[in-house]
Amino acid sequence: MIQALRPGYSPPSRRNLAGPLLDIAHNEVENNLKSQLNEVEGKQSFLLSTIDSGSDKKNAEYCLKSLKEAVDEVKEKYNSKVFAFCSDNEAKMKLLKEKMKEDDELKTIISYGCSAHYINLLEQEVTPNSVLKYVIQIQKFFRNHHQPHGWLKEKGLMPQIPNDTRWNSQQACINTFIQNYHKYVEIANEDKLEMSITNILSNPSLYREAQHLQKQVDVVSKALDKSDTATLSIAVNEWLVLLESEVLDPYKANIRKRMEEATEPFFFVANMMDPQYLEVLL
Repeated sequence: MIQALRPGYSPPSRRNLAGPLLDIAHNEVENNLKSQLNEVEGKQSFLLSTIDSGSDKKNAEYCLKSLKEAVDEVKEKYNSKVFAFCSDNEAKMKLLKEKMKEDDELKTIISYGCSAHYINLLEQEVTPNSVLKYVIQIQKFFRNHHQPHGWLKEKGLMPQIPNDTRWNSQQACINTFIQNYHKYVEIANEDKLEMSITNILSNPSLYREAQHLQKQVDVVSKALDKSDTATLSIAVNEWLVLLESEVLDPYKANIRKRMEEATEPFFFVANMMDPQYLEVLL
């Protein structure tokens, strides 16, 4: 194809791509990484390594070993020091952080959980199953049944189902339900659907409750979007915004619990020293 577009050009062979050219590209990335790490304030993220665990059991001990190898690689290869470690919040990663405190090489490294992961868990908590189960039942019906799926496709959006590992999926589920609700009712009135589905759609309070859920989830969703790439200072601010939200008043205990799990004392030091959150005293 390339030769047809430009007959005078000879593209590199597979051998050159996999050999000399790959080496050149690899060296450029390595030099760029070393240059960035030598700067006082690095702004760019780099992938250090990925590991295929193979048959090894991915427990806290295995993760600790992998972390120590990564820390050593940063020190020896890039003449830099790892000073902080952020992870998700499932059981073995919590245990890993406890083991770090007992390790002479790693105990000086600051470790903390990811606020975005905790806010994602909070989003699941502010969408109680007492309402969401009916929303999901309707969404699944129109997604999984061929003819109702076709009718909906002609009229509205495709329904979304919550997924614990996909952020803001509760919001997507509720939003598409609300946007499609009147179309669901229209289809139910025009065509015979399963009685269980017709009975749910004939309940006028479900739509109002879904709208109330949407207001709650939207507040959490905005915080999650911001915290995904936030500094520690911004993460604290987003937790405080959630605590002060009136629509989330019934879930204040949940918010405090997740905030305590997600934050460390140095989070608040960072927030207090952040100029964008300092109040100007007149």
